[in-house]
Amino acid sequence: MKSIFIFRVGSLGDFIVALPAIKRIFNYYDMKLNIIVNKPKNGIFPASQIYKHTKYFKNIFEFDYTFESIVQLRKFIQNEKGEKILFYLVNKSSFKRNFRNFLFFKFMGFDKIYGWRECIGEHIKRDKRGNLLQVKPEYKRLENIVNKYLNLKKVDNYQFNFIKFDQNFIKEVKRKFNFFNEKYIVLGIGGKNKIQKWDIENYIEILNSVKQDMNIIILGGDKEKDDANTIEKFVNKKVINMCGKTTILESAYILMNALFYFGNDTGTAHLAGITGCKCLVITSARDNIGKWIPYGKEHIAVRNRVDCEGCWLHEDSCVYGVKCMEKLNNKVLIKLKKI
Repeated sequence: MKSIFIFRVGSLGDFIVALPAIKRIFNYYDMKLNIIVNKPKNGIFPASQIYKHTKYFKNIFEFDYTFESIVQLRKFIQNEKGEKILFYLVNKSSFKRNFRNFLFFKFMGFDKIYGWRECIGEHIKRDKRGNLLQVKPEYKRLENIVNKYLNLKKVDNYQFNFIKFDQNFIKEVKRKFNFFNEKYIVLGIGGKNKIQKWDIENYIEILNSVKQDMNIIILGGDKEKDDANTIEKFVNKKVINMCGKTTILESAYILMNALFYFGNDTGTAHLAGITGCKCLVITSARDNIGKWIPYGKEHIAVRNRVDCEGCWLHEDSCVYGVKCMEKLNNKVLIKLKKI
């Protein structure tokens, strides 16, 4: 008898990009999984809000590194019977950090820990000359960890059945929102920090430059309401501001039925990817090229190559004025017209 656990931390986008790897684990063992995630803080979207809408999990534990949380985590693990296996699916970081976590989880009672060695390394990858490299998407890196330990073959086909929508939900969401009978795109203007947000003036200019008559649904949280209102005011198309008005499940269904997603590199873009919605993503140069492309194929990412790329800034300030996000309008407009 085995009990299978997943360890994944981060924000909404981090949780979503782990779903393809998690799905492979679920299918291999043919049993529901336990997952350990970070307790949400500073506005981070809780993992439970996306994972509870999949069929993969029976228990979700939110961990915050306090003594009380450690005690509760130990009980959470010990309550499961049989051989305890942990799939360690986190972003790459130092040997010290990962080995410390390995020892911690061994102390917590895990018999096997898969993946911690594969998560050792520099977060930003460069060549010998210091040039930023293009890397495989994060969801593929996590899938490769799972493939290695379960001896599974790589799969190149994409399936988008991560989230289930029952007929009662579909009926209710169509009654609640009256735009499903019309063609629309989804605009995503949010982001964890200012460095990841393209100025709304650019979105207004681009949307007004597109000749096609299309409805625009803006998805996001309460923090994006004011910016969405500004876009609604100055864009010469029908704009519906849904910021703070939808659940994660409603947002997923809206994205699944959209023509495409257009917006920042944020959790909404990754949510679009797992629903099969094509994405045009505006991204900064803070990370490696290709790393955070949404799940699926034919997505388009627009970014600048700059001297300071690969900065991995998390703050809201950039000494160079976020020049990697400047002068992108022509590039974006060309790509947008081809979709």
